[in-house]
Amino acid sequence: MTEPINNPYTRAITSVGSVLESYDSDRRIAVWGFGAKVGGQVQHCFQITDGSGQSEVLGTQGILQAYANLMRSGTITLSGPTLLQQVITTAVSMIEPFKAGEQHYRVLLILTDGVINDMEQTIAAIVEASFHPISIVIVGVGNADFSAMEFLDADGKVLKNSKGKAAARDCVQFVKFADFDGKSMTALANATLAEI
Repeated sequence: MTEPINNPYTRAITSVGSVLESYDSDRRIAVWGFGAKVGGQVQHCFQITDGSGQSEVLGTQGILQAYANLMRSGTITLSGPTLLQQVITTAVSMIEPFKAGEQHYRVLLILTDGVINDMEQTIAAIVEASFHPISIVIVGVGNADFSAMEFLDADGKVLKNSKGKAAARDCVQFVKFADFDGKSMTALANATLAEI
């Protein structure tokens, strides 16, 4: 097993992941990265695995293991721009068609330390996602200007795409991790689950 990495991302994964994981019956989690050069090419949505050959990892510890493996692999360099549309669209595409008697709901957790560079496309993807059984939790890591993230968390207003199509519901929750890092897990859980 790879030695764990301790940074704001891993603390956010551990803290928020432990809250969300308890609602996942099989604890199998698909993990993607965005905003990085992988093998020298900028990627805005790439799968991250734990090396087992499976497309999903097992729980929060699996996410941490996959993250540590990737960061230590030497094949990745963090890079802008921050584009979220593709990862949101990918998550929505994984939602299985509804079958009578079954309940399926997805939560997309996005960890980011920067501003969004594809705001219009991200809003369009969120508006589309709002018609599906998915919630998007965006966790801001660090002390960047997160006003764009707060705009996406359409508390008290209706998010609309550039063509005027309104979201069916508010499916985004923004949490600034620095407000909770090292503090009560109850407060973090309440903030994370507020709109799920």
